[in-house]
Amino acid sequence: VYKRQNYDTFEKLPIDDYINTNLTVPYNIEVVYRFDRSQTDINKNISPPKIEQVQPAVDMVINGFLKVFEKVAGPTFIKTYTPKQFVLFGSHAYNSNGSVTLGTADGGRRVVLYDINNVNPNSPTDIKRRLRTIHHEFTHIVNQIVAIPPSFREVTTDHVADWTAAANTDAEALRLGFISQYSRSNFGEDFAETVAHLLIEGQAYYNQRIAASSEDGAKKLRAKQTIVEDYYKQFFDIDFKELQYEVYLMLNQTYGDQSQAFLTNLKNNRVASINFNLDSGTEYTLYGKSVAFDAVWKEVKAKLPTI
Repeated sequence: VYKRQNYDTFEKLPIDDYINTNLTVPYNIEVVYRFDRSQTDINKNISPPKIEQVQPAVDMVINGFLKVFEKVAGPTFIKTYTPKQFVLFGSHAYNSNGSVTLGTADGGRRVVLYDINNVNPNSPTDIKRRLRTIHHEFTHIVNQIVAIPPSFREVTTDHVADWTAAANTDAEALRLGFISQYSRSNFGEDFAETVAHLLIEGQAYYNQRIAASSEDGAKKLRAKQTIVEDYYKQFFDIDFKELQYEVYLMLNQTYGDQSQAFLTNLKNNRVASINFNLDSGTEYTLYGKSVAFDAVWKEVKAKLPTI
């Protein structure tokens, strides 16, 4: 049982001050969490969020979306292009084909997020699933500002009317060069899914998916990544690889996610080889080597060929 808040009559709560201080004042972003049916499909039964679940959702937006873009793209980008309204609903939005809608982007200025009642900041898997949705929806907003390059549309054209159809398995989508089943909906969803997976799941994951695809599918997945990286650099001066790295740091340091850590990638066979140069690597040229380290390295180097 939880207190229901709506726009007819409501009391100001501590979360309102928190939102104002951390989102509204610095970013000019409104958070609508009090129930307003007009903010979603009126034909669906949607519940409001529990009050205690609003702050974890807000923190997720700040840490996992706003701050990483702000650090890489700068404050002007984040204040100019980010949506000015986030609408939160407690339950999923269920669809007639059996799927659920986790989020939507409307008019380039609003993002609606569902299933807020189950946000778990102690579960990296849960946070990543939700951030993938947020970055997916923001990609749609970015695409309304600068259209998806025509070259991306030409990479894969095997779209399906119903992406939930039994024939559209994950393996089949991957074989054709799609990063997910949902990517086959249309080229717009494909672009957004490619961006979201590269950012949230990371490069090693994407590379592993490439390796599991067909020869033709692998070539298409690489082409899509190149187009995505060029798109962000050319039109927004964003180094996409740097953005990937900042997302990784955020997930690791804020939410304890280990899925992209080197040891995890090694254990999951996402790393096939390791190349390093302790004699003339850039790090050692820049920072130098201690006498003690150099002695150990020379001993290791001498023994490595015998192993």
